[in-house]
Amino acid sequence: MFIKVKRITKEIYNDIFHPILGVVYMFHRVIPKEHDRLTHFDNLSVTPEYFREFILSKQNKQDFISLNDLPGRLGRRIKRSEKPFALITFDDGYRDNYDYAFPILQQTNTPFTIFLTCNFIDNKRPFNYPFILERIIYNNSQLFLDGKCYRCVDMEQKNEVYKLLEKEVLTWKYEGFEDKFKTYFANYINDDVYEDNMLTWEQVKEMQDCGLCDIGAHTMSHCRLSNLSIKELEYELGESKKIISQKIGKDIKCMSYPYGLSNDTNGNVFKVTKETGYDYSFLSYGGVIRKTPMDFFQIKRLYVFDGYRKFFNDLY
Repeated sequence: MFIKVKRITKEIYNDIFHPILGVVYMFHRVIPKEHDRLTHFDNLSVTPEYFREFILSKQNKQDFISLNDLPGRLGRRIKRSEKPFALITFDDGYRDNYDYAFPILQQTNTPFTIFLTCNFIDNKRPFNYPFILERIIYNNSQLFLDGKCYRCVDMEQKNEVYKLLEKEVLTWKYEGFEDKFKTYFANYINDDVYEDNMLTWEQVKEMQDCGLCDIGAHTMSHCRLSNLSIKELEYELGESKKIISQKIGKDIKCMSYPYGLSNDTNGNVFKVTKETGYDYSFLSYGGVIRKTPMDFFQIKRLYVFDGYRKFFNDLY
């Protein structure tokens, strides 16, 4: 009872002194339901039907804004007559953003932002290693790696093995990562583990030219930035900014951190992000944005996937 009262009191206090300014929604994929995915990857996607419903259900409750409008909406007090803002963002640069999400966003006149991983774009065999690892586990009933046997017969076992191996892979050093990955999983890598599912630069340019789409960076290789040296950070953050700016003919001023949880970033990451010339950057967690002192290099986002339907519908 005391905990419940304390929670309600905190909510009332926040509503009065730290009202909600808005929310930055984070999506990855918008694609018809796939039935051959492990849980983590199933949670990276929403169906086109859900995405359309999501946009339409928020239109009367929130003010959809563009990336350029965001700085002016952060850190200021919202008027009583003003709706909280909403910014739609996508990470990585999947082709279904163009095939399925883009038509819906055009039909509803909704601004949106896509954060691109440079090495994935226009690549028929992208080294999108979380997806490669997922396909390896899904396609095999057991894996023999470094003297260990991982049983992955049913979906429960496959999901557990993915968590174990992902945790290990994310500790590997940046230098030589791709070679080590391909050597470690050499017996299981074939054409079936690569997916030609990323955007092309032509599609990126078409979306940008429509007037609704802004483009941001998501590093060169989708690496875990907290594992990197200063020199490596300068390459991942600086080169991606340079390449995307050249490709779309417009200076890139924002980025989102791959993975983007608290242990995926650190002081060096924030420092180099600022020094590279970005004006603001996004995390992958944190929830709604309230009227509080704002760090433009740690902007909160809210992760959206089908399983949270009720939570998001009740949010506003």
